[in-house]
Amino acid sequence: MEEERKTVGAVLNEQKEQKSAKKNGAAPQKGKNASVESPKADKETEQEPLKLTRGQIFTLTTLLIDKEEVKKKIESIRAAKGVITPFLVLSAKECIEAGLDVVDYNGNVITKDTPDLEHILVILDGQHRWEAIKELKKAGEDYEAYFILPLTDQYDLMTILKEANTSVNPWDGIDWLTMAIQTAKVRGLDTSKLEWLKSLANTENISDSAASLFVTGGKKIYSKATIKSAIDSKDPDKLETLVDEDGLDRNKNLYDAAIAKLNIKTVGLKITPKMLFSFVEQLINKNKPINDAYAHVIEFLNSLSKEQIESLDNAKKTTSRSKDQVITGLFKSYWKAFTERETLS
Repeated sequence: MEEERKTVGAVLNEQKEQKSAKKNGAAPQKGKNASVESPKADKETEQEPLKLTRGQIFTLTTLLIDKEEVKKKIESIRAAKGVITPFLVLSAKECIEAGLDVVDYNGNVITKDTPDLEHILVILDGQHRWEAIKELKKAGEDYEAYFILPLTDQYDLMTILKEANTSVNPWDGIDWLTMAIQTAKVRGLDTSKLEWLKSLANTENISDSAASLFVTGGKKIYSKATIKSAIDSKDPDKLETLVDEDGLDRNKNLYDAAIAKLNIKTVGLKITPKMLFSFVEQLINKNKPINDAYAHVIEFLNSLSKEQIESLDNAKKTTSRSKDQVITGLFKSYWKAFTERETLS
């Protein structure tokens, strides 16, 4: 039992040695229980399947790493003088076969053709703890870590991923969005809309509300509860509605125009997409074709003067009006002037 234990330092050192070996053209070192071809063996002899060993653990994840959460884990590990609970892992092969995307920490995509796939494990629960252990290792603090597979064979991978990460530490909105993307991929649905929503939500100074409004054309704000409901629902239409990408390209074009013209802090306010899409709606209600309506609002953005942009960027609340109300008033006055100029011309 003692000889099977691996410290984090040992695992990390083995990973470094394997990377170095691969760069030099050498075969990666196998764990002691893995099948290794003997130089004297007949090349036509079929090898035994490679077996997972503790020395071959890699950490791969599709979930985002929260730096603040990692700091908390570092404090917790130091206070407890070690890692209290093991990491829950599954083989990358099983994850890929289930339709999940698997990438390593360098962004390299792991596929069914990746060498030694059976030796690659995906952490389902404990990503932040593992990141904390790596940071502690850099600081010269070495802690042991243990990895376990699910104790039952009777499980659905998507269910175990969700339950493992929510039963103790609730996911935030981004984690649920990541889960929605993976669930949609498994069901063969397009995830372009959700991928863009996730990208915007992770963009500094873009609020979650603004991200949702840009992605949905000003129609909806996706809450954590909404996303979770779509994943959990037995009604497939809920998830299909969530990923529906109707008008996505038009919304992206409007967002790009806003980013190109305005300060990102202004674009990231909930009120900005709300106002821009209200202008689109006004034009559509006046029987303007939808593509023309979007193009007209983009033209409006491009017409804004340096002084007008500065007024929007520097808007502040007053004694009688909130910041949103001030920005709303500015947008309305600029839009009115723009449409009047258009009418005269």
